[in-house]
Amino acid sequence: MFRDPIVEEVRTVRRKIEDKLGNDPERIYRHYINVQKKICKSRLVNRTRKPIPSLSKAS
Repeated sequence: MFRDPIVEEVRTVRRKIEDKLGNDPERIYRHYINVQKKICKSRLVNRTRKPIPSLSKAS
């Protein structure tokens, strides 16, 4: 089986995070939610929705 070094690195980092958090699923979950919130603030595009034009005119 092919061993991808990037996948191995991701798994190693994930295991280190899990060990740091005591392998507690609740703490791990909260950690990733906090990371996601930090990343989303700086990377997501915030667009306002445009109204969908009507295909037929209402009478």
